[in-house]
Amino acid sequence: MIAQHDGIAVLPTADVDGHQPVEAPARFDVLRFTRALLAAADPAAMVRKIGEELRARVVLFDHRRQILAAYPAVMRVDRTPPQTAAEAPVTAGERILGWLRIEDVAIPGELLDLCAGVIATALSRDHADHDDERAIHGRAIAAIIGGGDLHAASTVLTEAGIDFDSPIYLVLALHRRSAAAPTWNCPEGPDCCVSAIVDDRAVVLLQRAADVRRHAEGLLCASSSDGAAGCVGIGGPARGTTGLRIAFAEASSAAKVGCGINESRPLEVSELLALHLDQTLTEQAERLLEPLMHFDRKRGAELMATLRVLLEEDFSLVRTAKRLFVHQNTVKYRIAQISELLGVDCATLRDRVQLWVAVQALAGSTAH
Repeated sequence: MIAQHDGIAVLPTADVDGHQPVEAPARFDVLRFTRALLAAADPAAMVRKIGEELRARVVLFDHRRQILAAYPAVMRVDRTPPQTAAEAPVTAGERILGWLRIEDVAIPGELLDLCAGVIATALSRDHADHDDERAIHGRAIAAIIGGGDLHAASTVLTEAGIDFDSPIYLVLALHRRSAAAPTWNCPEGPDCCVSAIVDDRAVVLLQRAADVRRHAEGLLCASSSDGAAGCVGIGGPARGTTGLRIAFAEASSAAKVGCGINESRPLEVSELLALHLDQTLTEQAERLLEPLMHFDRKRGAELMATLRVLLEEDFSLVRTAKRLFVHQNTVKYRIAQISELLGVDCATLRDRVQLWVAVQALAGSTAH
């Protein structure tokens, strides 16, 4: 416990190892100290106030051990705490926002926890503000991807610093079912960086090629948990709203390759087709394929799944039967059902192309 005399805290003059603090104040008012911290404008000001009051070196890290603030402002900081340092996590509920380190002064654990708790309130506000910004940016990106109000969406991103006439790089991290959507706050710096959450994917927009890898590594770290690496994809460079849609598709496709950081690859025609959907094409696809979907729902059948595999396997009976774990005669029977329900001839190239376009269009619309 912190010793109290007449409402004034008395700090010990040496720690358990006999280390003598550097000009540690012997007595100070904890209540006044707390009020001074709460009055500070931001976490950096709080760190400075702690350092001044305790005559100590103070460092505030984020959850990735990146330095957020330090007192004195110009000081060498080791990631590993020195023996004369005390550290405490800065938390909001079960979420670790960062770490507070106080060096060269013997500080009671209760006072260290007090400092960390006050800083946590400020960091929580900052995180809430960032969450709001990410949500706004995410809605703008989603509108561009899904063919929404392009003018309004591009205006939001332009005001955030994105120049659509210049190359845009997009870094994306997939959501893991066992964890919340990863977050990555763009660090201070000269590079333009816009952070967003699109559905359950963390997205970062950049405009300098030199910054892409650094942000990809940061997003990978943020999306990795429980010993499992995250899945990060990179898309671009691209220009304009159409380019952003392509970069998003490239990054999404790359992230699905596996864990780690995956570079983009050229999109297939079917993937590009899905990027340029309009409502008419989607409606036509739904109208054509609705008889199959209705039959599947009513009978518990798998005609849509069979059609997708048939198209992927160039209507090969052998390969389709093998993938579906059914007999070839079953595949033949399903082809006959598909032809009858849709009024098409699956033996002709023209109708196969029509089915392929419809399936890709429907898959693209539901993906958004």
